[in-house]
Amino acid sequence: MRDLTESVVPMARLLHNLGYVPYRLARLVAREGTFINAMGAVEFFRMRDVLRCNMVIARRRRAKA
Repeated sequence: MRDLTESVVPMARLLHNLGYVPYRLARLVAREGTFINAMGAVEFFRMRDVLRCNMVIARRRRAKA
């Protein structure tokens, strides 16, 4: 398992900056469900100290012949 959080935070910051205005508008008119991507981007960036992004690689067992 690899921790990818440090690689993801710059992208999350960009998405936060792009989605902040739609996020505030959605909160203002109580339409959070309509702007789910903006909501997710802003909330993820706000919670970046608590959340982690992990990469898990699984391998299939080979069938015995």
